[in-house]
Amino acid sequence: MSVTALLSVLGPERRCVLLDAEDRLQDVLIDPGGDDLRLGDVFLARVTARDPGMQAVFVDLGAQSPALLQAEGKADSLPSEGASVVVRVSRAPSPGKGARVKRNTERPADDGGQVPRLLARGEDPLLTILQRQPLDRLLCDDAETGRALSADAPGLAAVMQVVQAPAISAEVEEALEALLEPEVALPGGGSLLIEPTRSLVAIDVNSAGHGATRGGSGRRTLEVNREAAREIARQLRLRALSGLIVIDFLTLKVPKDREAVREALVAALADDPEATRVFRMSPSGLLEMTRRRSRPALHELLTTAGPLVGGGVLRADTCAMAALRALQASGPAARPRLLVSPAVAAALDEGAAAAARRWLEARRGLAVAIELDATRHDEAWELLLS
Repeated sequence: MSVTALLSVLGPERRCVLLDAEDRLQDVLIDPGGDDLRLGDVFLARVTARDPGMQAVFVDLGAQSPALLQAEGKADSLPSEGASVVVRVSRAPSPGKGARVKRNTERPADDGGQVPRLLARGEDPLLTILQRQPLDRLLCDDAETGRALSADAPGLAAVMQVVQAPAISAEVEEALEALLEPEVALPGGGSLLIEPTRSLVAIDVNSAGHGATRGGSGRRTLEVNREAAREIARQLRLRALSGLIVIDFLTLKVPKDREAVREALVAALADDPEATRVFRMSPSGLLEMTRRRSRPALHELLTTAGPLVGGGVLRADTCAMAALRALQASGPAARPRLLVSPAVAAALDEGAAAAARRWLEARRGLAVAIELDATRHDEAWELLLS
């Protein structure tokens, strides 16, 4: 299968998209940069508390929230409070919850060094996604990043092309934005409603009146469910959704039809890089599954939290980065200006957006003029070229 990778860099942020032969999104990575935890990071940690009921201890990794270390068997004796232990990150943190860790190769803890501290970084998530399958093309819009990738993974150099314009087009950006929408249309009719909450991801399959019913037993109902299963597997991967996932399929009266839908979901998840487990469907159409968490979900990176985790609006720093990407794609201009709301103006002066702004100004050799428009509400912005 033909696969094209698009890699766009804006300061510390790296966006990578994999497209299939029909230019459909196959995989997505938005890496904001910085010192966030990576899967596989190794720490010398300090035990801060024990939880005998959970057969677990909480360990301090430093600046991060305490991580959970559980016993891996009855014979596994957990370290006492205050002890040092070498651990490896096995599950990324989520909103309100710290990471999960496992014991790593033991080494002397009392070596005079600081505790807690990072001992080794896990694999770069960008390298992970680029090396997951053979690529036909890799378009990268930053020469420095391209050189670093070629040094770390020489095989990528053969398919890489460094381009001047942003590698990710406006059409692909629109497809990425659509991944924040709760509703997903199914190709053959019907739709999905995807609603992440703090404790689980709820997915509802709707028939949209195409001959399938919630209590039906016909072939059309079965086919809508099968189609939904394939699209659900795709959406979980693109949106980086994880944890407990509860799917409300259209009800099927025949047990073998319910099992056929489960098998369709298992088959669609076969090439998912994250570990998944799919349970049996209930007579009412409910099916539970789990998916390992290796990185934050897309909505956690880009939106504020509402009543649902994915029910918020775009964050100010997300909009600030979008404004800078628009400027990056605009080409040479005499005096590029960004007309922004107070919230976006503040975001452009701090954190990743400020670093991206400085990076872009250095590349263009021209300061980004920012004009504050107090009448603009929320995260509004506009690029003006003159």
